[in-house]
Amino acid sequence: MHVPGDVLGTVVAMRPWCLRARRFRLAGGVALGLLLVLCLPSPCAWAQTPKWLTSGSQATEQRASATEPSLKEQMAAVHERLDALRKRLAESPPAESNAPLPARVTSEEWTEVRHLLGGMEIQYHKHLDSLRALEEVRRSQQELKQEGERWQRFTEPPPYPVSFVDDLWNQVRAKDREIQVGRVDLEFIESLLDDARAQLKPVRQALRQADERLAAARGTGEVVRARWLRDLAELRSRHAEATVAALESERQRKTEALAYRLGERDLLQRKALTALRLSPLSEGDRDAKLAVLADEQREIRAEIERMATEEKKTQDQLHAAREELRERSARRPPAEGQGARDDLAPLQQKLDTLKVEADLANFVLRMLRLLHQANGIQVQTWERRYRLEQEKSTKAIDDAVASSTQSLDRVRLLRAHVLSEFDLMQRRLDFQRRRLAAWQPGDGERSLAERELGAYERGEVFLRRVLAKADEVDALLSNWQEGMRLQREASSLVERMRGLIATFAEVAGQFWNFELVAVEDRIIVEGRELVGKRSVTLGKILQVVLIVVVGLWLTVYLAARGRRIMLRLYPGNESRALLIHRVLVLLAGVGLIVFALGTVNIPLTVFAFLGGALAIAAGFGAQNILNNFISGLILLIERPIKLNDIVEVEGIRGHVTNIGSRCCHVRRFDGIDMLIPNSSFLEKSVTNWTLSDPRLRFTVNLRAAYGSTIREVVALIKLGVEHHPRVLKDPAPEIYLQNFGESAFEFRVDVWVDIAVESNWQRVVSDLRVRIDELFREAGIVIAFPQRDIHLDVVQPIKIEMPQARSEPVEPSPRVR
Repeated sequence: MHVPGDVLGTVVAMRPWCLRARRFRLAGGVALGLLLVLCLPSPCAWAQTPKWLTSGSQATEQRASATEPSLKEQMAAVHERLDALRKRLAESPPAESNAPLPARVTSEEWTEVRHLLGGMEIQYHKHLDSLRALEEVRRSQQELKQEGERWQRFTEPPPYPVSFVDDLWNQVRAKDREIQVGRVDLEFIESLLDDARAQLKPVRQALRQADERLAAARGTGEVVRARWLRDLAELRSRHAEATVAALESERQRKTEALAYRLGERDLLQRKALTALRLSPLSEGDRDAKLAVLADEQREIRAEIERMATEEKKTQDQLHAAREELRERSARRPPAEGQGARDDLAPLQQKLDTLKVEADLANFVLRMLRLLHQANGIQVQTWERRYRLEQEKSTKAIDDAVASSTQSLDRVRLLRAHVLSEFDLMQRRLDFQRRRLAAWQPGDGERSLAERELGAYERGEVFLRRVLAKADEVDALLSNWQEGMRLQREASSLVERMRGLIATFAEVAGQFWNFELVAVEDRIIVEGRELVGKRSVTLGKILQVVLIVVVGLWLTVYLAARGRRIMLRLYPGNESRALLIHRVLVLLAGVGLIVFALGTVNIPLTVFAFLGGALAIAAGFGAQNILNNFISGLILLIERPIKLNDIVEVEGIRGHVTNIGSRCCHVRRFDGIDMLIPNSSFLEKSVTNWTLSDPRLRFTVNLRAAYGSTIREVVALIKLGVEHHPRVLKDPAPEIYLQNFGESAFEFRVDVWVDIAVESNWQRVVSDLRVRIDELFREAGIVIAFPQRDIHLDVVQPIKIEMPQARSEPVEPSPRVR
């Protein structure tokens, strides 16, 4: 096909304009669709949605306001929505009518619409009820605030009866329970509100998607269906919003109601604290309470005695019925079968009833004993409460708080147990009542079932009594704790210091009485052996240590004086004196330990318990100590060494100055004291210079030059030795010409010295040498020294020159680097 050029150019030139016109038409269509969706109150004219479904706009659901509306405005808005909803419901066809459904609407969707409208009506009513209740709570809060500002004191002058004070504290406890319930309710509503808000988010998202599908719909049928689904999504959104609004108002109501209860509780507590501060427990109030409790105790004891008698009687009847049933069952032949069992059915029913009555009688007896125990707790509480009023010590308050807390825990545990029993008893009662309601003549004897019901009802009555008593004891202990807390806070500095001192004293007492071990103590009384337990506490151990320390100090002091006395009594026999001294000290130590243990009532059998530990300690840790101790005793008994003996051990030479329990003191000749273990004197080689005789022989060696007269030399040496006062005459000194040496005569002089008289033998030997030298010089005798003659074997004579001394200084030779 041929297209002229001018026409083709015209088409090309018009193409951009056509494209723009197409875009304008598309945009105009979208804008027109949105305008229809927003402005038209009903679907298209060819398929209109019912007015009861779409009437009303979102302007009636949300109030555009910058500030939160008041309760009046909120209630008016909810009334407006409720009226609009009622109008829609009035325009809708009734559910039982057979009116045709709107076009393109399913029956399930139509049913959902009715359900949503009904749910919205319920939520609106809940919303209105919450707003009215919130208005009443706020009015009550204003009244409570005014009452709290007006109240300063009670109209009647103090002191107030203890029943009045306890009643105020009971009101505080009751208000605490209300607050706890209110908190639980608030948590429940908040959880529901969170779930409703979570469900609202997808519903609103579905509404936006329905708007988009309606805007994109093309064609009559598609538009009708899309509009219906959009209206249904809007109705779901409104239902979810109504649910959230109702829950939010309910949450606000419960929050402010909880705050109101807290305010009531604070005012009641203020009144109770004021009454308690102005009304200490008097002796008359205590006696009145104790008198009432004593009457209750007597009644409970009488009930326990009656119930014990009844329980025994019921047990006897049960035993008799069981025996009768067994005898009749034994007499029946087994071949009779079902007929025999039918004859025994009444007796079996009676036995079952007696079992129930016996169990319930035992149960009631246990409940009465619990009542008696709870009554005893009340008596103790009132007595301790009065004693605490007389004491002014924070320590006593702290002890009372700890004791009351322990009692309160036991009471609450008892209450929880009784509550579980009460729940079980309620179930049994319900089952028995249903059983009696459906009773048939063939079920057996009705009177026995009624007896079982009566037993259960009796158990329920006693359970209620125990629960009431548990609540009473709980309130008493809780009130007392509040009073002690107030008294603790109002205590003075002196009372606090007194309590602190008492606390330290109690801790010290607990530390003192801490039991380390319990030891069996066996005694024989009138030929019979009695076995008992005695505790070994830390305090007893400290007492034993103190007695032993003081006793050892006295023993050491007396032993030092006794040692000197013993050494004076046994002169020259010091080892025996030391042995007696050592044995007496050892016996004194053992007696001291026995005396200390007897003083604090610790039996000697404690050593039987600790024998293994002591044996192990002696075998390992104290091995060397015991070895040295026993060695010391052996040294004192055998006496291989004695005091003032001169001994030599491993190159150490000196005087023995002391033989101790662990070691010996040896003083060397240079004045240094050495401590040598006792075991060394038994295990190693020891030289005792004075074991059998204090006289020792010492030798002096000297040399006289050749040419001296030997007899003259001997006479001079004998003269010098015999005139020395420390040299013994018996045995006499001995002089020997020992050898002809290379350069002189060699002499040896042996002298005896009494070490007990002169311990420094070196001084004696030195004096002898000096004296002999003096005598030799006077006699012209030379003490020879070593000499050598040198002979030179040379061929030529030796030239000897005497060089002249130089006047010029001689320069030093240079150093070699």
